[in-house]
Amino acid sequence: MNIERMEQIVRVLHEVSAKHKRFSLSTWHMDGPCGTTCCAIGWAAEDSWHQAQGLGNCFVADYHTFPVGMPVFTNAEGIELSGFAAAAEYLDITYEMTQELFSVVYYKPAYGFSEIRPEDVIAKINKYLLAEKAKAKAKPEPKNEDIFIFPRAEIVPQPPIYVDELV
Repeated sequence: MNIERMEQIVRVLHEVSAKHKRFSLSTWHMDGPCGTTCCAIGWAAEDSWHQAQGLGNCFVADYHTFPVGMPVFTNAEGIELSGFAAAAEYLDITYEMTQELFSVVYYKPAYGFSEIRPEDVIAKINKYLLAEKAKAKAKPEPKNEDIFIFPRAEIVPQPPIYVDELV
């Protein structure tokens, strides 16, 4: 998990909430007559910090004449990924975890589609971040005094042993 990028998504979601931006986990990015509506990853893709990391939006279609986009990210092999695959690669998490954090279906039935708020996604992300940080603390890096290096053995030539000598 890329902790820094996850923490930056939390920052973006706090801004979305504070500025009362339109938020919906049922759309990546849509520009409509009432303004832009994005999900968590969609808003992250609009943020300059995330854009500098390579996350972007690709507008793929018009939905009743409104531009609709989805997140894109180019991986280390140069392959451009989109949607949940882009988010998973960008955040260095599994596809399944990406869906659990950012897909509307993982928030039901506790919530209705329109009732999911940025704070709900923040709470889920923070739960994963807490677990990831605890896991990192549980596996400390070895200290120099914990590493034992065996000295090189000196190779001393030995005379050959003949079968006749063994009998």
